[in-house]
Amino acid sequence: MWRSSEQEKLCSMLKDVLKARPNIDVVKLQKPGGVVSRNAKEYLYGQSNGLSPHSNVVNFSNLSIYLIGGVPQSPQSALSIGADPIKLVPINVNRDLFHLVLAVSYAKEPDQIIYK
Repeated sequence: MWRSSEQEKLCSMLKDVLKARPNIDVVKLQKPGGVVSRNAKEYLYGQSNGLSPHSNVVNFSNLSIYLIGGVPQSPQSALSIGADPIKLVPINVNRDLFHLVLAVSYAKEPDQIIYK
């Protein structure tokens, strides 16, 4: 949890570092009422250190990324007989994936993704 003095110091440092960037404004916002303070270590590792965050480096050429339900969902009654409402659509890795949440599947084949 950040103390007020740490927040002031961080804000001051950011303003100093970014002063040469006219398109960036650093604004210190007051914490609204009802906001719950979080402890970063507890958030990442759990209350009893049971979690262990880590990173893996993987070549994009070794990954297959699919969009599940690639088209807007029609009501079940409007689908053709035998139509699959959960369609997998392969997508290319590009900047459109920034800031998206992806899931990991250990399925060996694409048709197993939904069920594994």
